[in-house]
Amino acid sequence: MKNKKKYRFAFMPEKETTPGDFLEYVDEIMEMVFEGETGDPEIVLQFADKKLDLTFCPEVVDHLRQAIIAEKEYQEEKMEKAWKFIKNLPFTEDKEDFEKDPDNMILVDSILDVRDAFYRDLEQGFAEEEDVYGFLDRHKINWK
Repeated sequence: MKNKKKYRFAFMPEKETTPGDFLEYVDEIMEMVFEGETGDPEIVLQFADKKLDLTFCPEVVDHLRQAIIAEKEYQEEKMEKAWKFIKNLPFTEDKEDFEKDPDNMILVDSILDVRDAFYRDLEQGFAEEEDVYGFLDRHKINWK
């Protein structure tokens, strides 16, 4: 190949989840390797203390970069939906607010627990109809 260039691309997830998630990324990347292409761009996958150095042709690097950007945008969209879910329902962590109107408020220990549970449902494709109390119970979120 003429005009060889070295590309170094780092992918570092913001927080560690499970070891299986790291292996899923590796599997996805391995499916995109062009047989016979060697020597050019280097991609580094780093997840917690695990690190893989991979080398791909420039087209694969561009494809990976686009896929990672799209995934990040998709995750941001799911987070926005989770916050919208919370905003559209009368959740509160404030006991005093709850006591002022207990019939129309839902007191939870942590709004962030509600957000994370809704986000997980979006990621897992959970689509069953349920009321908010069933949702909280299913996720073992304390509420009043």
